[in-house]
Amino acid sequence: MQNQAKNVSRIFLILPVIGLVMLTVSMPSASAKEARALVDLNTASQQELEGLKGVGPATAKKIIEHRPYNSVDELSKAGIPAKTINGLKPFVTAGPAVATPQPSEAEKKPAQVPAAVEKAASKAATTKTPTGPIDLNPADQKALESLPGIGPATAAEIIKGRPYTSVDDLGRVKGMSKGKIEKLRGMVMVGKPEGAQPSTPTAPAAPAIAVPAPPKPKVEPTVPKAPSGIEKKSASKLAPGEKVNINTANKEMLEALPGIGPAKAQAIIEGRPYQTPEDIMKVKGIKQGTFDKIKDHITVK
Repeated sequence: MQNQAKNVSRIFLILPVIGLVMLTVSMPSASAKEARALVDLNTASQQELEGLKGVGPATAKKIIEHRPYNSVDELSKAGIPAKTINGLKPFVTAGPAVATPQPSEAEKKPAQVPAAVEKAASKAATTKTPTGPIDLNPADQKALESLPGIGPATAAEIIKGRPYTSVDDLGRVKGMSKGKIEKLRGMVMVGKPEGAQPSTPTAPAAPAIAVPAPPKPKVEPTVPKAPSGIEKKSASKLAPGEKVNINTANKEMLEALPGIGPAKAQAIIEGRPYQTPEDIMKVKGIKQGTFDKIKDHITVK
């Protein structure tokens, strides 16, 4: 019993020592863990910086923009207040900044472009690239020179050879080989030469229909109209037994009477009306002899 009591006493004496040893061993581990938890101002991401107390998205962005930092106190160049910096010191560190590789002198100097290449590029930039097929008939010198393989001399020869009816007509131009012509197909076209008539036949125009003009009304002397039977007779001859009404006959019928010409016929018309056939002798130029010739051919009814 006495020995058991002694052993128990020893155990109680050893327990505090074991606890102290365990506490001593665990403290460096906690310190290491805390050291690993520090945020490096030079390498931390924006999300990691925003996890710090008092650091929002805008402040985190400023911290990143003003890197690198040689110490935590240099956060002041990012506009961070001193109070905030002091509050961050237990949680952040300024590790070695990652050096940004500087370009060498050769890399800084722009590469030299050969003069021939630069000249060709300049000419290509000033030359207007055609937006569609070029019409060989109206195209100007510059437009033709923009085609591959066409220089000033060839362009001038193409202009001289106008007009063209097809691209194949370029074969008659000096300096234009079959190879060049084939290369230009799709880039050139042949439109209608100026002044040419359209090739498609047009429908003949409908003939104009002549509309006859209305006949002008014949102005007759204002005399009584002769009977239709007398009016239709020839002025040169009277039918046997036919009589002319000297009050209504027209000039032609009166001229058909023996010895009556145009002047006497007009005078008879102007002397109307007549009461008897004998009254015709009142007309100037008609005497008894003339009356005797016409008395059997005239009437007043």
